[in-house]
Amino acid sequence: MLAQGVESAYLTDAFGDIIDVVQGWSGAQYGRTAAETKALKVLADHGRAMTFLASDGIEPGNEGRGYVLRRVIRRAVQHGRRIGLEDAFLGRLHARVVELLGDAHPEVRGEAARVAALLEAENLSARVLARTFPGVGWVRVVERSISWIAWISVGLWVTGISAEVTLDAIRR
Repeated sequence: MLAQGVESAYLTDAFGDIIDVVQGWSGAQYGRTAAETKALKVLADHGRAMTFLASDGIEPGNEGRGYVLRRVIRRAVQHGRRIGLEDAFLGRLHARVVELLGDAHPEVRGEAARVAALLEAENLSARVLARTFPGVGWVRVVERSISWIAWISVGLWVTGISAEVTLDAIRR
C-alpha cells in the first residue's frame, strides 16, 4: 500500500483493476456509499479467490474446501446483485482475473475454460433457486421457516447456513 501511495489494499494493483472493471459494469463507485464500496471490495476479493480455488481443482460442494468455494461464489453473486449486476457476471469477473493474473500464474490461464464452465453451472444453480422461490430471493428464504428446503435443493447443509447470510437477511 505504501509503495503505491494508497490508503487501502483494495486500491492497489492487486484489486484496483478488478474494482475499476466492476464499476464500469455496474455503475457503482468505490467510496460513494458504504454499501457500494463493500460490494466492490467483496467482488474484487471473491473474484480472485474463486478463480484461484477453482484453478487448483476445487469444485463447489457440500463440505470442506468445496463448501468454501460455493460460499465464495454465492457471496459474490449476492454482492453483485446489490449493485445491479443481474446477469451472469461471474464469467466476466473470472475472465478479468485471468487476464490480469494469468501471466504471473499460468495455472490460472490453463484452467480458465474449466473454471468458466464450473462458474456457469453454479450460476445455473442460483437461477433455479430464484425460480423455485420467485420474488423471495435465496437470502430471504433464510428468514423463513422453510429455509432448509432452499439450502438442500442447492446442495448446502441445513447446518451450513452461515451467520453472515442470516444476519444480512435479518438486517434487510
